[in-house]
Amino acid sequence: MNRNIIHTSNFKERLPIVLFCLLWGIAIASAISYILESYLSQIISVSFLFFVIFVPIIEESTKISGLFFIKKWLNESNTGFLLGISAGIGFAITETFIYGLKYSNQAFLVIIAFLFLRIIGAGIMHASSTGILGYGYANYTKNKKPFTYLIPFFTSAIMIHALFNLITFSAQSFNQVFLILLSVLFSLILMLILTKKIYLFEKNKKTFQPNPSN
Repeated sequence: MNRNIIHTSNFKERLPIVLFCLLWGIAIASAISYILESYLSQIISVSFLFFVIFVPIIEESTKISGLFFIKKWLNESNTGFLLGISAGIGFAITETFIYGLKYSNQAFLVIIAFLFLRIIGAGIMHASSTGILGYGYANYTKNKKPFTYLIPFFTSAIMIHALFNLITFSAQSFNQVFLILLSVLFSLILMLILTKKIYLFEKNKKTFQPNPSN
């Protein structure tokens, strides 16, 4: 057992690291992503590939990197899931604020549609993608897995992010309200599926865990 791990079993114990990840997403991850994406946009054209490939890779990397600094608290897989969600929500807050400034002079209905897309759709997407990556990172840290163990989790996070960006990019390009609603529905269903899957996995893991007293 890793003696450097600090056990956090209840919300009060987790609150400081949850706030750390939230603030990491709001400030650090958002700032680093903005700098990298701004620099990259000067090298390659801001296009479909930029939003669907490069943006997800950059943003998922910066959001999850905050967990590296608090890995001794990752004693449970669901803690990593919670912290990943916190970082994702923090990132979505800043992203929504930045995009909101661009839409502030638009018509009222446009602003409402934007807020619906960003707060519900993008917020849940960021929480889901980084949540699943945080879950994998907690397992990687706790069980001292090889680095390659993270590949499917990182790939899943990028694919979730890329698919959402694909839908929203298409909606903005073709002015399709249906696609905006589809992106929000996609995020809601995705979050429910991921939460249920992780809950059932943790439940089954505890059920089949051998009793030390036997």
